[in-house]
Formats: sequence, structure tokens, C-alpha cells
Amino acid sequence: MSQFIIPDFIKNADVNKIHKRMRDNLPNDIDKSEGSDVWNLTYPTAYEHAYFAQFCILNALRLIWPEFSYGTYADYHGACRGMARRKAQHATGSVKIIGNIGVNIPKGTVFTTAQIADESVTEFVTTENVSIGDNKTVTVNIIAAIAGKSGNVPANTITVNSDKIVGLSSITNETATTGGYDEESDENFIERIKEYDQSQDNSFIGNDNDYRRWALEVDGVGEAVVISPEDNPNVEDDSGVVNIIIVDSNGVPADTTLCAAVYNHIMQPVPLSIDGKKTDGQTTTIERLAPPGVILEVTAPTTIAISVSGLIELDNTVGIEDIKSNFISSISEYIVQAIKDGEVRYSKIASILSNTAGVADYKNLIVNGNNTNVQLMLNQIPTISETTIKFDVGLVDG
Repeated sequence: MSQFIIPDFIKNADVNKIHKRMRDNLPNDIDKSEGSDVWNLTYPTAYEHAYFAQFCILNALRLIWPEFSYGTYADYHGACRGMARRKAQHATGSVKIIGNIGVNIPKGTVFTTAQIADESVTEFVTTENVSIGDNKTVTVNIIAAIAGKSGNVPANTITVNSDKIVGLSSITNETATTGGYDEESDENFIERIKEYDQSQDNSFIGNDNDYRRWALEVDGVGEAVVISPEDNPNVEDDSGVVNIIIVDSNGVPADTTLCAAVYNHIMQPVPLSIDGKKTDGQTTTIERLAPPGVILEVTAPTTIAISVSGLIELDNTVGIEDIKSNFISSISEYIVQAIKDGEVRYSKIASILSNTAGVADYKNLIVNGNNTNVQLMLNQIPTISETTIKFDVGLVDG
């Protein structure tokens, strides 16, 4: 991001300079020294003048440009361009319930994850009315009560009968809940606005930038890589097949629901796609963004595991398990940028490790068996987990 240059007329609007000008404009035959009545009466006005200039006016000037805006003001800039911030999405899944035959579980029943230590629980709400059948089990669809990636919980973690319905003996989600995405950050939204402005001299005829921009308009998308026919080894150059590789806003390969949402947004097929590919009997609608003759496929990328090893010295503020967890979280946030760069940069991994809470120092850092950048193919994204991290603990200079 560029640095905002403060105008000179604001730089010179500090309280002491304003106060001096006010006193200089008063007659010289009165006492204007510090502590006098004149000094005490004029200083509060000078202070408010300086506050208005150096805070209120300065912030108003910054908000004129999208790059320095935030929150609602960034939304205003987007709205002027027909753009909207990607909304947070609720995670969905299902729970299997075991209990007495005939017990009714009404729509809106709340089940939660178990509370561990001081961590807050995650609430889920049933989306339909169901009753336990003769086999003493029933499966019901659920949705996270709060939108965001916090609703993506692992399998077998939703186990609490929060509404205390009588007759239930067991509750669990046999698979992880998915599809929860946080609201688009100011940083990402402003970056899209800047890209939009910079592309205004380009024709909107379906080039790679157009497809990427259209894909990024869909809620839940984190990054999109466009592979045109001439770059796709799996199709003929004249096939008209454009492939968009989608990563969600959590930095993981998009699921079929998100791929389908991107396809439907760009192609507007009738009937709608359910997997990100051409539908049978598809017709073109007036809202279609892609030009005629294009065959679009929206798919998830393949993954490449990133392994990290090295010797770290602890500062004894947190334990090694917390260090691993914080390190993985920071790497996950970096993944979208790595996809844009086309590589996982060794220096970035080193920087993240150095700035991870609990790490005093490190040496012998190895990433995927080397101390160089890891190159990514067009359809690859990096992934990292505790199983691919091996940190030895000791003294770096010992």
C-alpha cells in the first residue's frame, strides 16, 4: 500500500503554532504569557482547531481514496463501481442422532461443540423438522449459528444437546462441517477495487483478468487462477475451454458448492450447475458475463504439501504445541499470497517463523527438503499441517 502524504497545511496545524498565531493577533499591550487569562482562554480553542485539522480533516482526506479507506467507507467506494464486499457464509453439515423412537427434533434445535478450557463453543441450528425412526437414529442437516470460518469444525466434535431434548442418547457430526467463510477483509476488498480501477482501459471481452475478477466477486472465494486453452495441456487450443482454479477464503481447495457458485455467476446457465461444469440443456441468459462460445470449467486445485523443519529456541512464553499451531495459522494466511506469486518463498517462511510467538531464535530451516523457494504449478496450492512440521527444540548457539 502507498504511503499517504500529509498535506503541509495540516502538518503546520499543530496546537502550539495555532495558539501562537492567535496570541500574535491580539494587542501587544495585554499580558499573553503562559498562565495569564488570555493564554488560558485561547489555548482550548487552539487545541480544538488542531484536533479538527490533524484528525478530522486528515481522516476525511484519506477517505477520498479507496486505498486509504476502511469499513463502510470502503463499501461506498465499491458501490460506486458496482462492486460489493464478499459476505460471510455459514458453515453447513449434518449430525447423526441416536435416541428413543419417535422423539421429535424441531427445526431450530441447537447443538454445539463441547467446551474445552476457556474456548467458546460453536453453535449449530437444525434446518428441518425430523423424528427418530424405528432404527433409533436420524440424520439432520445443520447450519452454523454465526457466519464465518469458525463454523468449520472437525468430524465428531458437535456432541452437545444444548436444548436438552429428552430422549437423545448420542449426537455427533460424522463428517466435518464446511462452507464457512469470513467476511472479506478491508485489505482484500480494497485490492479488488484498485484492480478494477486499473483495468478500466482494458476491454471486457473475457480475458484472463475478466474471469479472475468475476470469480472473486463470489462470496467465499479467496483466489482464482485462470487457465486459458493455450495454457491448458489437457485441451486443444481451439476448444474454447477456460478453466478457473478456485481457492476459498480459508486458503483451501474450493468444494463443489463454491465451484458451482462461481460457474453460475459467470455463465448464468439454465438449469444451474451443481458442480462447476456445463449443465445438460444449458441455455444462455442475458445476465451471462462470459462471451459466447466459451466453455467454462471451475475446479479445485491439487495440493502440494509444504514440510518445514529446523531447530528453534524457545523464549518460554508458550509451549511447542502452541508455537506449531500459531505457525500453521500464519502460514495458512500467507497461502493466498503464495498462489498469486506462483511460489512459496523461503524468506517468507523464515519471517513467519521468526515472528511466531514463543520463538526466540532458529537455525537450519528447511522447506520441502531445501532452503529455496517452492515453485507452484498453475493448478497447485500449498498446504501445511502438524504432520508436515518437525521442529527440534534447543539452544541455537548451544
